[in-house]
Amino acid sequence: MADFITTSTTKSATRELRNKIATLAGFDSIISAIIATNPWNCSPYQYMGESQPPVSISKEQYTAKIQYQNSVGKVIGSVTVQAPTQAGLTSAVGIVQGDLDLETAIGGIAAQDPTTDKYSCTLRCNAATGDLYYVTFSRDKIRVTSYKQDSILDDLEAWADSIPALD
Repeated sequence: MADFITTSTTKSATRELRNKIATLAGFDSIISAIIATNPWNCSPYQYMGESQPPVSISKEQYTAKIQYQNSVGKVIGSVTVQAPTQAGLTSAVGIVQGDLDLETAIGGIAAQDPTTDKYSCTLRCNAATGDLYYVTFSRDKIRVTSYKQDSILDDLEAWADSIPALD
């Protein structure tokens, strides 16, 4: 019987944040700054003959819950909105909250609690050594996956230590 033989070793690590990233704007500022400044010194690379940026968004998902409350403040219904972009979420939440027919159908007043929103953004990064790895941000943790060299994690940790919102 044939055996599996390890051909590479990839690692993953998670950093739990003490406090959630407070707002969508705060989350966006972290992601935007990473893409704009490339703090991990990633390198551009070629994929299928096309130039790729050193750091790019691989995937993202944003979720908000709109609750409907009756006249005494009791939650009587809810609508969950998911969107693949921050702009999409903001737009969808506005549309749902402004839908008077939906309020009438559910029988309550629409209210969003932004502290319960969920954000996720995965960045694809190409280390100077050529290793492709991923960094996923959510409101309460950062996960690094598919990295091979410990120096990648060391650099990310030093960077995260310098950002107060990521403590």
